[in-house]
Amino acid sequence: MLKCPFPDVVQYLEMRYYVKCKLNPKDRQKLRDSIKNGSLGSGTVFHEGMQTALREGTIYDDGVVHFIEVCYCLEYGLYPMAMEIPELSKYFGDVVEVRDARV
Repeated sequence: MLKCPFPDVVQYLEMRYYVKCKLNPKDRQKLRDSIKNGSLGSGTVFHEGMQTALREGTIYDDGVVHFIEVCYCLEYGLYPMAMEIPELSKYFGDVVEVRDARV
């Protein structure tokens, strides 16, 4: 395996993803509460980032939520949002779209 010649730079690389999810109507208040009390994603490495992303996201009347999430999964050989999607599934019926936010 090749080592990165710039290890100090690698630790600062991040990928931003545009995420679009469909909120379960019955979980709307549960999501609000978990963001408000800080329990969303607690105990995970992405806890603070996900809290911020969803606080700054947009929830439309039809229950579709749009937000930008910083994710490091690709750096570790995983697919985008690999660790975050199971947490999101607790509140969202469907993760509709995950794509590079820079596009």
